[in-house]
Amino acid sequence: MKKMALIVLAILFVLSIVMIAVYHNMYLADRIELKRTINRLTSFRSISDFKKLSIGMKYDDVVSLYGKFDANLDESGSNPPLYYLRNGDKLVIYFVDDIIYDVSLYNKKGEYICILLNDQFRSRLLDSQIVTIKKKTAFPLSSYEIKYDKSKWTNMDGINIAGATSSYNYALNIQIDPRNGKYFKDFSITKNRAIFGLKPGEFAGMRLSSDYSNIVECCIADAKKMGYTFKAIGETEKASMGNYKVALFVSPKHGDLWYRQNPDGTWSYKNKDWPIDDKDFDGDIIYNPREANSGNDTKFIGFFEVGGTDKIGK
Repeated sequence: MKKMALIVLAILFVLSIVMIAVYHNMYLADRIELKRTINRLTSFRSISDFKKLSIGMKYDDVVSLYGKFDANLDESGSNPPLYYLRNGDKLVIYFVDDIIYDVSLYNKKGEYICILLNDQFRSRLLDSQIVTIKKKTAFPLSSYEIKYDKSKWTNMDGINIAGATSSYNYALNIQIDPRNGKYFKDFSITKNRAIFGLKPGEFAGMRLSSDYSNIVECCIADAKKMGYTFKAIGETEKASMGNYKVALFVSPKHGDLWYRQNPDGTWSYKNKDWPIDDKDFDGDIIYNPREANSGNDTKFIGFFEVGGTDKIGK
């Protein structure tokens, strides 16, 4: 019995050494995020349990896994379940027809901070340490960057520009279809996210694959068809004369997400049919899209330079 206990202790010791080694080999941001999450969560049994929570999970399944909430869901859904965190913040789990729709983080004052859950939990529980992780150094500029103007991407001429343009529209700085001189289809009218704005490959008549694996080829084909510039560029490389820089991310579930560099070196973006924004889901100014919290679990594809879209058909 004594021998068995010693063996168990030895195994635990080895495992702890391995875990420490893994921990110290993680990126600083990941180490802080992991440690912060484990320290702050109270209602979940472990970080692995916490990350299992996913969109589409049924209310009863969540309760069976994690127990009763600090506030129970009523029939109207106006009092969603809460998990209170040790620092006073709270997680709010929203259900639609007893299915998880999203999970958001609110601070102790009840002020909305960000969406935490999309395809899986991002575990981005915010505190002052996150500020030290995101670098505030702007990439080089070409001087051809387009001014960030939220009003021009909200409503124009009585048209709901936000609903009639996609993230790809924003990357190319195109609001009106150059093929017919009309605005693109408005999501608020079509009620179909697959039928609004401009899609990669649409100009060239090229079909974008469901997993977005050919999205770069689609974008290159569009540029060739319409006569503008779209080509890969390095992260810290300055765009050529007449061009500006964009960054592309994709999610099989949420689609393509484009960021565009502003004249001051920061970045802005358009998510689906939403208005444009120059702050990420943490509420931070974006100096590097790869460090931004997009609110979605996205895969980084690359940086590209774009130019000449204002001269299409001229």
